Amino acid sequence: MFDLFDGPVDADELIDRSTDTLMRSMLPST
Repeated sequence: MFDLFDGPVDADELIDRSTDTLMRSMLPST
C-alpha cells in the first residue's frame, strides 16, 4: 500500500512502482 501524501511522490512514480511490483509477482523468480 502506498502513502500517497507522504513526500513528493507523483502519479508516474506510483504507476512505475506498481507496474514493477506486478511484473515481479507475475514472473517466476530467477
